[in-house]
Amino acid sequence: MAGNAKDNYVECPVCGFQNRAGSLMCDNCGTLLNLTAESRRATRDLRDIANELDEKTTEAVKAPRQDKVRGAEYRIGMAVHLRVEEAVQPIVIGPELLTGDVIMGRRDPITEQVPEVDLDRYAGYRMGVSRRHAILRLIGDELKLVDLGSSNGTYLNGERLEARKPTTVLEGDVLRLGQIIMKVKFLKVQQG
Repeated sequence: MAGNAKDNYVECPVCGFQNRAGSLMCDNCGTLLNLTAESRRATRDLRDIANELDEKTTEAVKAPRQDKVRGAEYRIGMAVHLRVEEAVQPIVIGPELLTGDVIMGRRDPITEQVPEVDLDRYAGYRMGVSRRHAILRLIGDELKLVDLGSSNGTYLNGERLEARKPTTVLEGDVLRLGQIIMKVKFLKVQQG
């Protein structure tokens, strides 16, 4: 007596495809076969959890970005260290210079004027730094960065600054003038 033809096949619980008896996975959709009802439910639960995680991740990406926690404020009398990427020595701006505007840029070959922070030694021209690119200025007791209408922009923590609008600089901030990137650090000046 021949066996029932249906006994030679296993129906996929997901797509209904008739797979050969003994198959572990559906040849049509890849679903595991011969699972108990409990293990199928567990598999679905894992899929549901994965879908929920995907939804939460999507919501987190769509959520408005929160402001990052930024560093300490500048205090009168401190020196400002600007560490240019891949440079050995930082640019040091002493507190005596911060009594006026500290121009950041590169030397003007026509007038021979040199800014207080000369970025020529970091390939300023090639890196897109304007001659009078930006200034650091104390306004009240806050250190501000002001773009002077530079061609290639001044950035604070990745955000392009609006020209001639003072923006507060805090410890740990990352400045970019053209393509020159530098990190800000404030240090107390030793008096002696």
